[in-house]
Amino acid sequence: MWIEVGKMVAKIGRVCDLDIRKAQETLFRRLAFALMTGNGDMHLDNLGFLGGKREVFLSPVYDPAPMRAWARHNMRMAVPMDFEQGRPIYRQIADTATSFGLSASQGRDILLNAAEATKDFCEQVMAMGNVPEARRQALVDVVTGERKLLCKAFP
Repeated sequence: MWIEVGKMVAKIGRVCDLDIRKAQETLFRRLAFALMTGNGDMHLDNLGFLGGKREVFLSPVYDPAPMRAWARHNMRMAVPMDFEQGRPIYRQIADTATSFGLSASQGRDILLNAAEATKDFCEQVMAMGNVPEARRQALVDVVTGERKLLCKAFP
């Protein structure tokens, strides 16, 4: 479960020298950017650590493919999260920031900053002439929907 990932990262600090707070915040930021770019494929096999026992850090992002452009891969999050009916999804996602050593308001700010940083994403996707229009439009529809849900949670 997504809410457990931040706690798992904290445990890594017991066996090696990892800047836990930085790693937790970075992972939450990566989730925010994945949500705003249609990458529902951010699972634990796409996260890695580099270094040795005396210095460990998160690997650079790899496999950031916007998989939600394909119906069979269209899931918001590869690492599951139980969503409560009737409560805005992005408020719930922001609340999980507490499992990553952040406050819910920091989680909200990270989500909103990711949306702002990727505000031209849909236009860039539609400008990609070498990708079939159906895939581009599917991705844009997904990302637009996520942004609407974010705005609904944090008007």
